[in-house]
Amino acid sequence: MERIDTTRNRINKKLNDNVSPATDTGGCTRCNHGASAFLSLTYIQSFIITSIPFWTLIFCLYFLLGSEEKIYLFFADFRPDHPRLTTFFTLFTDWGNAFFYSVYSTLLIRGIVKKDKNLIWLCSYYILFQLIISFFVVRVLKITIGRPRPDMGDQFHPLSLQNRFNSLPSGHTAEIFGAILPLSLAIDTTGQRKKLFINLILGCYGMLLAFSRVYLGKHHPSDLLLGYLLGSLSGFLTFTFWQRKKRKHRKVIQYEHK
Repeated sequence: MERIDTTRNRINKKLNDNVSPATDTGGCTRCNHGASAFLSLTYIQSFIITSIPFWTLIFCLYFLLGSEEKIYLFFADFRPDHPRLTTFFTLFTDWGNAFFYSVYSTLLIRGIVKKDKNLIWLCSYYILFQLIISFFVVRVLKITIGRPRPDMGDQFHPLSLQNRFNSLPSGHTAEIFGAILPLSLAIDTTGQRKKLFINLILGCYGMLLAFSRVYLGKHHPSDLLLGYLLGSLSGFLTFTFWQRKKRKHRKVIQYEHK
């Protein structure tokens, strides 16, 4: 009997040791897989809501105006008759991304002052992947492809260092989606509706910045598409590496408290 009781106690102890704080709430492993799946669906939902304004823009440009040449000619005729709108989009295209520099700088400073490693990691990964993708990869593609700007004809000039032949992809679009996507995924509010509303606001901001490049005749709509994909990749990498770092940090803390 003593041997049986001893074996039973060992089994119970091992099971208790294997229960993480996330599962030690009366739930089971299956329930936790469900929670992870729910979180994944939440992130997908946030990404979709944030992307809707951009895809609506692309659809409207092609559906309402037609070919990329017609889109360029339409706004070329439209701009002189609407100087205030042109001034607005000029300022927005010049300073739209700079606004998020200040956002992440503020978060980084707050993380340093408050000794909040989560904020420091988020900003660090943002800077890292923006440099790798929105700066390096985008520049390499621009130079390698050599697509002309909308007002420079349709003759490609591969390996050209001239800005007029560096249209594809849109660097502004890649940069803005690399900035807003981690925030849209990471934002934590008390209500789901509020979260989705903030996602939509961030998406509209990104869409307007992308649209400014077409409005001002600096990019083709297809340039925006590749920029959006690269920016989304940058945003997802920022968020994914940040989440992994947070989980490793939690495990270290849990181990230290055992």
